[in-house]
Amino acid sequence: DTASSAAATNSTSEASTPPSTGDTSYQGESEGEKGYNSHWRIFRHAKEIAQNTALLSDPTLASDDNEQLLRLAGDVMESWGKQWATVEQGTRWASFLNKKHLKEEVEESLVALAPHILWLEKTADDVDENNKDVTVVDVCCGKGICSILLSYLCGRAKASNYRTKGFDRIAQIVMLDRETSKTVDWGHIAEANITAKSERRPMIEIWEGCNLHETDAIYDRFEAIPNTLALLGIHLCRHLSPCCVGLTNALGRDKAKFLCLAPCCLPRQVRRNKRTNEEARTIKIPLYEEPAARKRRI
Repeated sequence: DTASSAAATNSTSEASTPPSTGDTSYQGESEGEKGYNSHWRIFRHAKEIAQNTALLSDPTLASDDNEQLLRLAGDVMESWGKQWATVEQGTRWASFLNKKHLKEEVEESLVALAPHILWLEKTADDVDENNKDVTVVDVCCGKGICSILLSYLCGRAKASNYRTKGFDRIAQIVMLDRETSKTVDWGHIAEANITAKSERRPMIEIWEGCNLHETDAIYDRFEAIPNTLALLGIHLCRHLSPCCVGLTNALGRDKAKFLCLAPCCLPRQVRRNKRTNEEARTIKIPLYEEPAARKRRI
């Protein structure tokens, strides 16, 4: 990814080669000499992700040449460190690159992205040219780790000629979250979008203030997207998982053709109504409605 490397060179001006990703000892004067906040977790985690053979034991990553996917993910993370973890930029990107659980979030993202890319690849020949483009929706995105990782993986995959039949289909990424920019710093997403076109990566659009429990409120926004939708629900808690399934059902199989759901936890199957003291033993999930039926309902 030469464009990314050039951006990193420009942003660090005369800084020397960054430290080894496994070295976390640089601080103080040595940190300034190197030009990088090399004690930030991003450098160590980049190496750990690239060499994490244990992750390949997960059934979704155990085949289909996913060793290279891990290497590309490690390269992407290292490029973020080179570009943004510089002493010159101070702690501007610390909440992203020095995030305590960054490695775990990247691992969770890769477990969801592997089957997604495989699906894109395997179905590429089954759709006509007008339906090949896919918009990926990162449901309840948080800091957007999955979204920014996927965008950069698209650029790296194309440059490496790795599974391009799948990656080439990703036209756009949408981050959906209930939080807003007042409470979550998404500055790294805006920064990533600046060079997305030149690096042949999909742009990331943020839909903030979207409550997943209010399916009808966001249904029309998704319907307005001309592309096929692929939804990724990573680390969804309690009732957010059923809501994500309900949204996918509401959009219908012709619109939302892929869902990967990796919940954090699920709601209790047996719940007691506080008013009636009756037990509810099912979790209600909305099903698909014909457009005419939906129109009458709302």
